[in-house]
Amino acid sequence: MYDMERPWHRVVRRAAMYRVYGYSWQEWIAKKRDDGVIGYLDIEPRTQSTITRWEGLLFLASYGCYMTYWGLLATQHAALETYTRVMLVLMPCVIFALAAHATFEFTGHRRGRTIT
Repeated sequence: MYDMERPWHRVVRRAAMYRVYGYSWQEWIAKKRDDGVIGYLDIEPRTQSTITRWEGLLFLASYGCYMTYWGLLATQHAALETYTRVMLVLMPCVIFALAAHATFEFTGHRRGRTIT
C-alpha cells in the first residue's frame, strides 16, 4: 500500500467523493512485488460518468444477489438450493451482458467517442 504510484492520502481523498456523488469508483491495479507478494501498483479514480445508469443498476442488483446468497448460506436457509440454481442461470447472463457492453465501450463506439 505504501509503495504505490499514487500516494495513499490522494487515493483516500478521491474515494471520499462518494459523499458528493453518492458513490466512488476506482480501478485497483495489482502488481507482483520483488519479495513475491501481490500488492497494489495503483488505485486509480474513475469518474462517475464512466458508468451508465443501467450498468450501475446491474452492478447494484448483482451485489444484492451476492449478499443474499451469503445470508442464505450463513443461515442454511431452506431456499438456498433453489436460489443457487436460479443464480447459476442468471449470473452468466449478467456477466455476458457486462462483457458485451465493455467490449462495445472500449472499442469507442459509444456516442461516437474514440478512445485516445
